[in-house]
Amino acid sequence: MNVLSIFINALFLREDAYVRMREMNRALLIGLVLIVVLALVISVLALVGDVVAVAVGPDMDAIKDAVWEGMVIMPWYSELPRDVRYQIQQQYDMGWQISPLLFGAPNPLSKFFDLVVRPLVYLADWLIFGIIAFLLAKFVFKGKGQFTAFLGTLALAVAPQTLHLVLLIPSAEVDGLLVNVWSLCCAYLAIKVSFELPVAKAFWTTLVTWLLSLIPFLLVSGFFGLIVGGVQMALSGLPF
Repeated sequence: MNVLSIFINALFLREDAYVRMREMNRALLIGLVLIVVLALVISVLALVGDVVAVAVGPDMDAIKDAVWEGMVIMPWYSELPRDVRYQIQQQYDMGWQISPLLFGAPNPLSKFFDLVVRPLVYLADWLIFGIIAFLLAKFVFKGKGQFTAFLGTLALAVAPQTLHLVLLIPSAEVDGLLVNVWSLCCAYLAIKVSFELPVAKAFWTTLVTWLLSLIPFLLVSGFFGLIVGGVQMALSGLPF
C-alpha cells in the first residue's frame, strides 16, 4: 500500500512522493517491478479491448467479400484483360491484409506481441534516460545522490502511462503528447529530488537529457516495431 500511495502521489506531481521513493530500501528493484507490472497490465487490457472489439464489431471478411462482389459486376472490370483482373484481385487481397496495420483497426495479434515489447521498451527508455540524466546531474551540475536510488525514483515517471488503461475500451485512444509531457514533468521531479538540484539545474538536466535521448529512444522503438511488424506480416502471409 505504501508503494501504491507513492505511485498515486507521484502521478499528481507531489514532490514528497519522490522523496519517499528515494529513501526506500531497494528502490531500484521496486522501480523495476513497477515498470514491468504497469507495462504488462496496459498490454493485457489493450489485448482484451481488441478481442472485444473484434468479437462485437462487423465481420471484416464479409465486408471484404461484399466490396469485391460489387467491383466485379462493374462494366469496366469485365472489360479488363484476365491477367490484369488477376493482379487487381491480388492487390485487393493484400490491401485488406495490410489495412488493419495502417489504420488502427482492432488487431489482437499486435496487442499480443505488446505483452513482450511494451515492458522491454519501457525498461530501455528508463535506462537510457536514467544513465544520461545521471551523468549530467552528477558530473555537469555537481548534484548529490546515488545511481540506484535515482533509477528507482525515476521509475515513477512511468506513472502517466496509466492513462493507457483506457485501451480496455474498444477503439479508445490516448494522446501520446500529453503522456510524454506529463512523464517528463515526473522525470524532472525525480532528478530534482534525487540530486538535490535547484530548479534551474534540474530543468536543464531534464531538457538536455530528453534531447540527447531522442535518437536512442527512436532506435529502440523502431527496432522492436520492425520485429513485430515483420512477424505480423509473416503470419499474415505478406511479403517483407
